[in-house]
Amino acid sequence: MVGAVRAMWSGKRKLGAIGVGALLMLAVVGAATPPWARATFPGRDGRVVFTRFQGKGQVYRERLFTMNPDGTAIRLLTDPAWGWFDSDPVWSPDGSQIVFGRTGPDGNGQIYTIDADGTHLRKLTHCASGSVHCLASGSPTWTPDGRTIVFSHCCVPGAGGDHVGLFTMRADGSHWRRITLDPDLNFADAGPTVSPDGRWVAFSRQVGATPGNANTFISALCLVRIDGGKVHCITSNHLIVDEKDWSPDGSRIVFVSHEGSNHGPFRADIFTVAPDGSHLTQLTHTIPGRTLAFQPCWAPSGDRIMFDYSTNANGTDIFTMKPDGSDRRRVMRTPQFEFGNNWGSAPLA
Repeated sequence: MVGAVRAMWSGKRKLGAIGVGALLMLAVVGAATPPWARATFPGRDGRVVFTRFQGKGQVYRERLFTMNPDGTAIRLLTDPAWGWFDSDPVWSPDGSQIVFGRTGPDGNGQIYTIDADGTHLRKLTHCASGSVHCLASGSPTWTPDGRTIVFSHCCVPGAGGDHVGLFTMRADGSHWRRITLDPDLNFADAGPTVSPDGRWVAFSRQVGATPGNANTFISALCLVRIDGGKVHCITSNHLIVDEKDWSPDGSRIVFVSHEGSNHGPFRADIFTVAPDGSHLTQLTHTIPGRTLAFQPCWAPSGDRIMFDYSTNANGTDIFTMKPDGSDRRRVMRTPQFEFGNNWGSAPLA
């Protein structure tokens, strides 16, 4: 998860758990980001959108690209200026649009949509630089009908200070409504993904920083109804839950765990779990401190999971595997940092 929040999100810290991509680039850009949002809804396996990190001297940027799921027909989607970061891309259910986060030099994260062909860029949120209670909005995702966007927002005035929670808004940016609020001022509810029936939101609830590493967060995988209500956490906090995506049939949630990172080298492995917390299954077995598997997303058909794999931070390769972790296939080998894959139903090129 390299991307969207940069200076402001690292400064506030409470806006999100650091993603693996951000960890890989932390030494370069000195910033932390929130857990990636995802949403994969049933459909035909179409194009993939992803984030590519680029550096030139001491300036950096992130641009969005799309490709066929076999790594062919790569096309530039957004081309922000140096110092700007486009991240967290997620396809709309019909494959016509992509919602994403954009962060500029002032550190304020905003949410945008853009058409699949790179036209009609629209800004949905408007946090002003220097605003006290509107520092950033990020990790956006869609509901299955394409009418609503779920996202994380900082900050909400409350008892004792400002909090970070999950919100919904219409696809045009109007009619905000809060659905959760992390009770801890220092941490956040972030990284939402919506169930295919549109009833539930899965997200990470942070409850503390890992000892000796203020950029990773103790967090559980939790569920809440789309209209708010009681939060149900379905994993333990020690798993340190990060990036996640709900399967198209609603039977499983795939996510990244950093379990053990507070007692040893940083770890990132991919798991699945049923929405009731049962059938926790580890899909990858990396070597902590040496290899990382992260940013998983389902194919719209539900037949495969796409993920990123990195060795010693020397760029990232993109792979797919079956939902049980078998039959791994490399899609793209690259020395660059590619992050935030999201598999949609837009027609192949």
